[in-house]
Amino acid sequence: MPARDPLSCQSSIVNRMAHARRLREVARLLFLLRMTDRRLILALGRLERALARVEADISTSPRPMTADESEALFRLAERHRSLREATESAIARIDRLLGSD
Repeated sequence: MPARDPLSCQSSIVNRMAHARRLREVARLLFLLRMTDRRLILALGRLERALARVEADISTSPRPMTADESEALFRLAERHRSLREATESAIARIDRLLGSD
């Protein structure tokens, strides 16, 4: 199982909350239009069900990482750092070669 990034969990929750707010706004707008078109009414129902799923998902907290997941996350962060440094170094070298300091 791949390691989970605790920051991405928080980001995911924030994204879900923003998505829930957008769905709620769309539902409110559709209601205000007093829709009579059956397709729009069905769309509103789908939006309300999606909103309920998003809100239910937000209320569940992610499980804590295991030691293996934590170690894998640490190794991944270290690999990311070394790749970033190598990339920055390569870009700096290319800039020097092109003379664009």
